[in-house]
Amino acid sequence: MIFYHETLLFHDKMYFCLVKTIGQCIAEQRLCKRWTQEKLASEIGMHQSILSDIENDKRSPKWDTVCQIANRMDVPLISLLPVNATNDNVNNDEHFEEEKKLWESLLKTKDELLAEKDYIIQLYKTGDLS
Repeated sequence: MIFYHETLLFHDKMYFCLVKTIGQCIAEQRLCKRWTQEKLASEIGMHQSILSDIENDKRSPKWDTVCQIANRMDVPLISLLPVNATNDNVNNDEHFEEEKKLWESLLKTKDELLAEKDYIIQLYKTGDLS
């Protein structure tokens, strides 16, 4: 796996940052499943060349596409999100569960809001809400 890197200067200390992009995360999870780009693209109704562009960081995927990819591959959404790791001795594992819960909560809230929106639209269509 190839990582991009950045050098950051903070409080007169130099930090070397490893950055795994969303495209790299998607490709990594797809390869772990032993899926081809064609298979994943077919599963989510996307052309293989577009998925290739996403995995090679030539395109940014829409949020719904990332959610759909996580669903179809049956992987946690957080595993597809970009990763920054610094050498500042912070144990990222301690925060992983908290971040995971936060993302799941945000997704649940999004799903609830979408369901509420659909319900209100239905009420308008039936004339029950004016």
